[in-house]
Amino acid sequence: MSHMLRMKVETLIRRHRMLVPGDGVVVACSGGADSLTLLGMLVALRADYNLRLTAVYIDHGLRPEAGEEGEYVKHIAARWGVPALVRRVEKDLHVPGQSVQELARLERYRLLDEVAHQLGAARIATGHTADDQAETLVMRFVRGTGSHGLAGILPVVGRVIRPLLLVRRDETEAYCARQKIVPVHDPSNDEDVYLRNRIRHHLIPELLALNPQFVEAMLNLAETARGENEWIELEVSELLNKAIPTDGGWWMSMDVFHDQPLGLQRRALRALLRRFDLGSEPDFDHIESIRDMLRRSRTGSRVCLPHGLVVWMEKEGFWVGPRAPIVEFEDVVPLPGRIRIPNSDLCLVTSIRAGGLDSVSEVKHWQTDSQRPWDPEGRSVVLDRERIIGCLRVRNWHPGDRYCPLGMYGEKKLQDMFVDEGVPQRWRRRLPVVVDDQGILWVPGARPADRAKVTSATRMLVALSVCKSDA
Repeated sequence: MSHMLRMKVETLIRRHRMLVPGDGVVVACSGGADSLTLLGMLVALRADYNLRLTAVYIDHGLRPEAGEEGEYVKHIAARWGVPALVRRVEKDLHVPGQSVQELARLERYRLLDEVAHQLGAARIATGHTADDQAETLVMRFVRGTGSHGLAGILPVVGRVIRPLLLVRRDETEAYCARQKIVPVHDPSNDEDVYLRNRIRHHLIPELLALNPQFVEAMLNLAETARGENEWIELEVSELLNKAIPTDGGWWMSMDVFHDQPLGLQRRALRALLRRFDLGSEPDFDHIESIRDMLRRSRTGSRVCLPHGLVVWMEKEGFWVGPRAPIVEFEDVVPLPGRIRIPNSDLCLVTSIRAGGLDSVSEVKHWQTDSQRPWDPEGRSVVLDRERIIGCLRVRNWHPGDRYCPLGMYGEKKLQDMFVDEGVPQRWRRRLPVVVDDQGILWVPGARPADRAKVTSATRMLVALSVCKSDA
């Protein structure tokens, strides 16, 4: 066994604290030179760390040779005194519009994680090498990446460790030759149909001809980027602590956001979007579209993103969250009783009682608070029963809606009130509007209609309140 090979592996393990004594380690082993070298190195370190090793071969169900390869891995593992398992992917990996390789990778890690959980193993080791790192970085250059992508394959992600990231592929092949082990050859690695293979077979040799130390240069780049990313992510985390969770999304002050450097703004937006199930990394063009909108600061503008996400520009900040469908509704309100308000998790509760102005305590509960103006939850109002004309109903806001709020002379459009008070666009069609046959009586969060106010002549009261539907 090469002393240099072992030294590289031990150096990386110590640098990133990959192992602690007594660890159980699931070793992903395809039977190729890289994974066999990984298994051999961990066997060599087994006594030093008191490791409990288990080799696992994943049969993706894509090649008929997989059965024999799984048995071969078991044979080599037994030679080194390591138990071995074979797990088969049961899921169909041929899904239209999706990459077979990517689906196979996801299933592979899922099964490895499942085995680790079953065995109580703290670590999953994979055989990624320095050459894999260089190929990954070149792939990202070709496809496009930000500085975060320059970190490449990370040495440690959760319970996954990659002890061979300083080791070249020719070193793993030489190790297997010294051990008189014939590695399994996957013929799909020879096919140029995959981008990684084209890069490996054609582009990397050209780059090595230009710079024989190209792979080492890529390792240095990845390590530098990883360290800088850790620092940047701390800054991003501190910034995102100022984002407020609300309405199923996140709201951030424009003053806070605009105070940040450009790079931190982009990272923060990317991190916010990652909080939702995107299925892939946020696109650079999407990030720039959001930044352009925020720079213009036009209240009410928005950027619609894939997977049902939307970013709204609001009066003092912006909101990121899922687009929810708006249900048009107009429902009769029982008197007394309660009714669920569509587009929300709220109910409108009504009651009737005898009384006049001197018996009203809820009369000013329609007043807004400074934190969530026009938020309907918790609002209540009392109206004069005899001033309600016809049938009491609750519906959406309609463009053109207007009424005369308590204490005012003349009508005012709800749209103008929304603008004046900075009511977010995303709320407007969701706000319940209580009406009778003559028009608007109350919008929870705003003043009631002046025409239905309680006076000294009032003899019968109608109390309206908005609460959580499970309250």
